[in-house]
Amino acid sequence: MNALASLRARLGELADLGALRRLAVWDQRVMMPGEGGSGRAQQLATLERLAHDRGAAGEIGEWLEACEAADGELTDLDRDVVRLARRDWERIRRVPVELAAERAAAHAEGEAAWRAARAAGDFGAFAPALRRNVGLARAYAAAVAVD
Repeated sequence: MNALASLRARLGELADLGALRRLAVWDQRVMMPGEGGSGRAQQLATLERLAHDRGAAGEIGEWLEACEAADGELTDLDRDVVRLARRDWERIRRVPVELAAERAAAHAEGEAAWRAARAAGDFGAFAPALRRNVGLARAYAAAVAVD
């Protein structure tokens, strides 16, 4: 399989993992009983670890280099795919996998905390989850920042 085909196959896998994440988040918001929040947080953290490992893999860099070296043979669409894949690959490699997983878990736990706090009319019960999510968002921003 050539580099572009391998890259496209991996991007397809990453898109599928993203779709599964969105489905799990939707299910948590719409169908899942409130008591399932901690289990869903673990599932989303695991899914994020898998997606992060697949998205930050070194072979993607090799495929990108091969594609960039063959730039004259690429269509405009292929060049755009390579350019965006390069941007995403470089970005994800700046984020530690545990930070990515913790953000996914904190988001799911925050969703559960928000639902409970909203139903009780008690914003104070949600504040710790909000603080955690804001802190993780700041850590993520610091990780992806380019000097």
